[in-house]
Amino acid sequence: MQSRETEPEVEAVNPDEDLVEIRRAVGILFRPGDVVEVRVPKAGRYRTISGYFSGCGELVSAMTRLEENKWPGIYWTLNPVNPALAARANQKLKLYAEATTSDADILCRRWLPVDLDPRRPTGISSSDAEHQQALELAVQIAAALVAQGWPKPIFADSGNGAHLLYRVDLPNNPETTDLLKRCLSALSARYSTADVAVDETTFNASRIFKAYGTTSRKGDDTAERPHRASRIIQAPEEPAVVPCELLEGLAGEVPAEPACQARVYTMPPRRGAFGFDLQGFLEKHGIRFRAAQSYQGGRKLILEECPWDPTHRAPDAAVFESADGRLGFRCLHNSCRHLRWRDFRKLFEPDYGQTDREWVAEAAAQERESEIGGFYGAQVTVPWPAPIGIEGHYGLAGEFVRLVEPHTEADPNWLLILFLVYAGNVIGRNAFVWAGGDKHYTNLFAVGVGPTAAGRKGSAQGPVEMFFRGVDETWLRSNQSGLASGEGLIWAVRDPIYKRERVKKRGQEAEFQEVCVDEGVSDKRLLVKQSEFFGALQVMRREGNTLSVVLRDAWDRDFLASLTKNSPARSTNQHISIIGNITKEELLRGMLSNEADNGLANRFLWACSRRSKCLPEGGRMWTVDFAGLQSAFQRVCYHAENLQAVSRDGNAADLWGHNIMPDVGAYRELTKDQFGLYGAVVARGAAQVLRLSLIYALLDCAAEIRWEHLVAALEVWRYCEDSAKHIFGDALGDPTADEILRALRGSRAGLTRTEIGAIFDRNKSSTEIGRALNVLANAGLARFAREKTSGRPIERWFAVWKEVSPEGEGA
Repeated sequence: MQSRETEPEVEAVNPDEDLVEIRRAVGILFRPGDVVEVRVPKAGRYRTISGYFSGCGELVSAMTRLEENKWPGIYWTLNPVNPALAARANQKLKLYAEATTSDADILCRRWLPVDLDPRRPTGISSSDAEHQQALELAVQIAAALVAQGWPKPIFADSGNGAHLLYRVDLPNNPETTDLLKRCLSALSARYSTADVAVDETTFNASRIFKAYGTTSRKGDDTAERPHRASRIIQAPEEPAVVPCELLEGLAGEVPAEPACQARVYTMPPRRGAFGFDLQGFLEKHGIRFRAAQSYQGGRKLILEECPWDPTHRAPDAAVFESADGRLGFRCLHNSCRHLRWRDFRKLFEPDYGQTDREWVAEAAAQERESEIGGFYGAQVTVPWPAPIGIEGHYGLAGEFVRLVEPHTEADPNWLLILFLVYAGNVIGRNAFVWAGGDKHYTNLFAVGVGPTAAGRKGSAQGPVEMFFRGVDETWLRSNQSGLASGEGLIWAVRDPIYKRERVKKRGQEAEFQEVCVDEGVSDKRLLVKQSEFFGALQVMRREGNTLSVVLRDAWDRDFLASLTKNSPARSTNQHISIIGNITKEELLRGMLSNEADNGLANRFLWACSRRSKCLPEGGRMWTVDFAGLQSAFQRVCYHAENLQAVSRDGNAADLWGHNIMPDVGAYRELTKDQFGLYGAVVARGAAQVLRLSLIYALLDCAAEIRWEHLVAALEVWRYCEDSAKHIFGDALGDPTADEILRALRGSRAGLTRTEIGAIFDRNKSSTEIGRALNVLANAGLARFAREKTSGRPIERWFAVWKEVSPEGEGA
């Protein structure tokens, strides 16, 4: 089981002694029938070893086999696991495990584990003195809690430090997680010293702990820092449950967080940080950091400790600066993984991002008058989206952008999205991720939106195609241009076509046979390039045109067909991706309200694109060496051929959200209701993020979607969502309501119903106008007031101006 490359030095092991200690620990910690996951997270070339056990004999036997192979660390789950997970590896150990236990897979909370770890450099064992300090502090904490009425805990030696396990009986829900988290924080505040720390991160339900009876092997086994066996030192015959009032009393020493604050992924927009003195910022605020390191074309500065939790020591927390000045912050601990650069800067500069609010009704009156310039009015101005942050430029896709960006005027954000679309189509229709009963593959639809020439939307395709020409030139030549009809799209990826024909052979009676009249298309991967996407919108206006319906099916389904009598073509397992270019004005003019309603618009990624720089003599694209990246992408394609269903690992699953905690997680944020045309075009955000995260995972040759893949996908979606907000503003997709809103914004004195009717030259009925006004009122975009007259009161309507804050201002 152990690879030659990673096999540690041979050391003396007493199998009989290990067996006795493991069996004793199993009998103390687990109940008959409990499902326990055993895990070796760093198993060399086997990556992760995992198995699920419900029988004591099988569990002890598996642990003994692992110990005989001398893995660096062997762990198990303390809380009972959902029995359904046993189907992953039932009563056996599995190499290359793709999925492990997440917090949502825990049935209840049975233990409050307190981990006392000596402070020392990472990756090495503790010295005898450090080890003894941890054991002594554990004895001190246990005695102090017993004096306060707590029951005696299980006292264990982890091999490098000490463990105290307190028996609890609590449900697995966010309230319990918060309670135990605050208990650990209180214990840390009370007892952590300069030499030994109480780990505050062991509060999550699926936390794995050292399997007692196995040896902790961090670093080399030296006389000063030896490898030691873990064991239970002392345990009550029947550990008593800690009363809830004692838990709450301890937790009360730490203020509760606002509901969901630490778990909801907010996806804040970011702006460029050009010219920001990152090192000076850290020095100014007394933030200790290590020397800068090279990181993906930029630099990384590792912090000595996380500013939110000083127990998160280096190298767990770091700040990043990309080559173009964009900034990022990341802490690898679960409790801090939601925090970003905006949160980091606001921690030290609370006023950051609170200024420059636009469109306040009174202060912006003159600005509105000058902007509308004789028009009835305009949409509320939404800032240009902040660039995709360093999180989105992850892995192979980010490396491609960094290579070509200096040699092109194309927008790097659109360049990155184009690469993901091309890559997703080349990878093909093998790997997928489940969403309910639907399979989501790697095909994407994307449109770049920007000025006709200055947007440089089309110039981004050149570098991308140059790269993929060296990957699969046959595929690249098979790509097509133009979207004219649904039947034409089906024909480009058609299955073989058969017809029944009357065949007569000499000396035999005529008979009917299935004859292949068209061999069809063998490679169902198709990338369609629509350089002028406005033309496709115009085509969809034509009565009877099936393009919109077929496009929707091409994004969703694995079967395409047309009911047209003269079109016998069908297509199965097709893999279609679409890219297009359009200006903002053309898009708003050509986007029919029914195209937003029927769901076509939200199947596209809408991305703002503008020229990034001026290169009068052009770049030197021919000097870029793609060979290394192309070889890496060839490995990606080979890897993806052997995959089918791809799942999220535990950390990504926690970030995405769980059924038992439906109010927290990225999925909740992505599926929030939004109004108007903008709401219609971003309504499929969760599905888009799933596809993007799958592409990032495959580009990493990963067998599961990890936290960094999901974060990268969320950042790309954040840019597309902000682009849609910039493009569509607060337009409703209702022509009558939008026209009335423009008129109301152009009149500070408001408009009566009679004046509103005059906008349409009396061609709209009072019923239609009333309906549109109700739409505006329900959306919070308009209000009315009644004015007394000598006769009937007059109803006067006014626009409601909303504040738009440019969140995430640049550094």
